[in-house]
Amino acid sequence: MSAAASTAPAAAEPGVGLRGRKSPLLSRALPIAALVFAVVLPFFFNPLSGFIDASTTALAYVVMALGLNIVVGFAGLLDLGYVAFFALGAYTAGWLGSIFFAKSNESKGLHIFASQAAEQLPGVHVNFLLVVVVAVVLCALLGILIGLPTLRLRGDYIAIVTLAFGEIINRSPSTAIPSTSPATA
Repeated sequence: MSAAASTAPAAAEPGVGLRGRKSPLLSRALPIAALVFAVVLPFFFNPLSGFIDASTTALAYVVMALGLNIVVGFAGLLDLGYVAFFALGAYTAGWLGSIFFAKSNESKGLHIFASQAAEQLPGVHVNFLLVVVVAVVLCALLGILIGLPTLRLRGDYIAIVTLAFGEIINRSPSTAIPSTSPATA
């Protein structure tokens, strides 16, 4: 085999130029165009359409799958309860932005930086940005609480503990808190 044959370029891969460098168009412009498309696309559909609902659900599943890829793929931990933190954030949003506590404040509700429309509703209604901050703090505290005793666990044992944590988060709100919703009162 001659030296010229060994330096000949291999079959071109998509996005790779003749000199072996990635094309600037594909490495920079294509992701930006995809992001712009994803941001603009919902404006062409009715907010209450099935497309928006299905897309939101699909994006939530994508985020959860990426989280599993990070935890299992990069960290090498078989963590089966990390989705409990998504559930805890959802529970926090539900508690702080709904009529769940309809009888609070003598049935007038509690409204913290809520919109004028939300101030007319019973229950607890907190500004979404404050709900996000509270959910992050609550998830971080619960992560520390579950993480400290399990720091030295490896393998199947961490999987069992995290699976139990996920089940505890799943079952606790429905069994521990009596419903004060007007629908069940």
